[in-house]
Amino acid sequence: MVERRAAVSSGAHHRGRRKVASLPVLAALAIPALFAIAYTTFTSDLTMVSLDQLKDSFASYHSSQAEVSLTVPASLARKADDYWCTAAPLIGGRQTLTAFVPKAKETIVHHMVVAVCDGRPKPKNAIRVANSDDTKSWVWPCGLEDHNGICPGRQMTLVYAWSKNAGRFETGFPKQGFVAGKREGLGAEYVALQGHLLRQPTEEEKDRGESAAISIETDPRMPQSLLSLSLFLNANFKLPPGLPRVRVRSRCCVRGSDTIEVFAYRVHAHGLGRNITLAAERGGGGHDVLSPVLSGDPRLPHYFTKTDLPYQPSRFVLPTDAEWEATCEYDTTSAKRAMLPGEMHGDEMCNLYLLLRSHVPRHAGCYSGFFEADNSDFRLKRAYKMGGVDGDDSSSESSEGLLEATEEGGRPGALLGPLASALDRLGFGAKPRAQPNAVFFDESMGQVGGIHLGFGGNPNHALVFHRALRTMSSEDHNEAIGKDVFQVWNVKEKRILGSFGSDLPFKLPHGLTIDRESNVWLTDVDTQLLYKLDPTATKVLLTSGVEGERAGGANVHDPRYLCRPTEIAVSNDGDIFLADGYCNSRVVRYDAAGTFVRDFQLHRGGRSANVPHSIVLDGCSDTLIVADRENALLRFMDASGEGEGEVRAPVDLKTFGKVYSVTRDEYGNVYALCWLRDVPAGKRKTYLVQVQARDTNYRSGGLDLLGVELAGCLFPHDFAVTYNFEENALDVYVGETGTKRDARRGRVVRYRIVL
Repeated sequence: MVERRAAVSSGAHHRGRRKVASLPVLAALAIPALFAIAYTTFTSDLTMVSLDQLKDSFASYHSSQAEVSLTVPASLARKADDYWCTAAPLIGGRQTLTAFVPKAKETIVHHMVVAVCDGRPKPKNAIRVANSDDTKSWVWPCGLEDHNGICPGRQMTLVYAWSKNAGRFETGFPKQGFVAGKREGLGAEYVALQGHLLRQPTEEEKDRGESAAISIETDPRMPQSLLSLSLFLNANFKLPPGLPRVRVRSRCCVRGSDTIEVFAYRVHAHGLGRNITLAAERGGGGHDVLSPVLSGDPRLPHYFTKTDLPYQPSRFVLPTDAEWEATCEYDTTSAKRAMLPGEMHGDEMCNLYLLLRSHVPRHAGCYSGFFEADNSDFRLKRAYKMGGVDGDDSSSESSEGLLEATEEGGRPGALLGPLASALDRLGFGAKPRAQPNAVFFDESMGQVGGIHLGFGGNPNHALVFHRALRTMSSEDHNEAIGKDVFQVWNVKEKRILGSFGSDLPFKLPHGLTIDRESNVWLTDVDTQLLYKLDPTATKVLLTSGVEGERAGGANVHDPRYLCRPTEIAVSNDGDIFLADGYCNSRVVRYDAAGTFVRDFQLHRGGRSANVPHSIVLDGCSDTLIVADRENALLRFMDASGEGEGEVRAPVDLKTFGKVYSVTRDEYGNVYALCWLRDVPAGKRKTYLVQVQARDTNYRSGGLDLLGVELAGCLFPHDFAVTYNFEENALDVYVGETGTKRDARRGRVVRYRIVL
């Protein structure tokens, strides 16, 4: 049964240590759907029954607030453990799912799963059933043997699951909620219900209208934060009988460049399950040391338990680029045989559902050791030099030992994530250009050394580290600037929030990095130091290097001396990696206390690095990516402490110009900022280059290099990239070291690629 009720009438409205794979869609997230969706996704000869009639049963109406009701009558059950699905369209381009109200009994319904589909489902063997209100709806069998799934023929994303008489769940809108609809980038035009019916109902239960049913409350407004569901599932285990404790684990490295908050969680196992836990890598001790985060008893009603504990606000804020592990514990002393996972209620399961809160979608899943993520890989389809480089083997290196971009290659037709086809729709053609969307400028802003989005935990706050009208020369400045070197901007409201830092000891600001604990890391090319500041960027906590003395001369063999250091990357464990620098060609590693560990000379590919100008860390693959600016190269280094420096031949980006900066977005995708500088002034160009690892492994696999010109960018130096969910756009913020009228001043320019 599919029912819609209007509340108010109105007008119309809407990877490294273990394989890390990114998919354009999550497979079904319950055991039967996991296999059925895979079947329907890749089978093209589906036989549909009057698919065009499917939408006829969906009432058409207009509203500003609504409730969507989905019902699978229990009378449909053909046998024990039978699965049936139904679906309904969502109104307009965008709706927020604000509450889930289950209407089922565990005596006849084992569980329900709610998902959103990117279009009208295309089931085979669909049937039409009469509803209690004399309307008719389409339903379809969706167990393993039915080859349908929850969203047959469509991509799906799980949003909710129910079992064991759990009650109403409210998201806490408008503070947070699930956003769905047919708008580009959402992939959620329909909402679907899967009901697992335990058995055929009695005549009395049929008369009462027993069913798997749920009502979903919606609102057309945007929430302040987004909720997404991540499932940790192990479907590849065997439980031996007669043991009081058996553990099953599902462990993955969750890619990203920031932190994610666990808003709520739900555990699910069958009769032998006793406890399900989540542990995560929090820093200190390496990837093998995980700290407990949460636990739940699967014998209790399967509520989504919210984590809003006022006395432990940071317990459920977890780092990305880190290992997360779900563990299911079973007592098999009562079992007479070995137990396997499966779709029957007498089988077992190992599921941990995590509701994640963030400013961008975080739908993801970890399946038996493989991490799969939706809305995570942004691939720019139409690029200036659409091509790539092959894997790192001897046949792919040029005579200079470099990996070079080719005219063809890569996967130009493969698109992942909400940026799919964006450049095509914008008509960029063979030489795409993005135009400025906004300029952030203040008379006191000097040349921009670094920029970071998310200052103070607010994704709309940008911290700018600038030189306060001082310029760089061949000699070091002797005195501190004595003026404000920081500005904080609200990029959504396009206004400056504050300026500070005049009391800090900086002489010529350069690199800016903020780690996952919100500490601010800086370099100064004239003090010859790296700095760690507190999260307010007002107090110096640590420095490394020898102040005021460059490496060279009598100290040339002393690795503690730096030579105009440029930028820092920090691991979850606190290890510090420094690009050094304008007059060195190395990466320096320090421990969390700032003590020198070792350095790595950058010289693979037949030449030494010439100004290693920027550095980022891909923590899941333990790979450092270094911008070798003057050689126009990207270099790739081992960050695990076990390797000996560069792990693959450098990649030549001379097509796009000198490589000034590298960065990552929230999902861990890598971008380079390139300046075609050494040409006549009228022909200079700046490019955003997306660096896509074909198998998410930057160490050895093939890479795709996709470039977009940033029109009007004059003197690029550093940048930040983020997915703007509300506008469905990729926002690129470029900090410049000069303007047309004054080389001492800087500005930040935003480019918005709207989907």
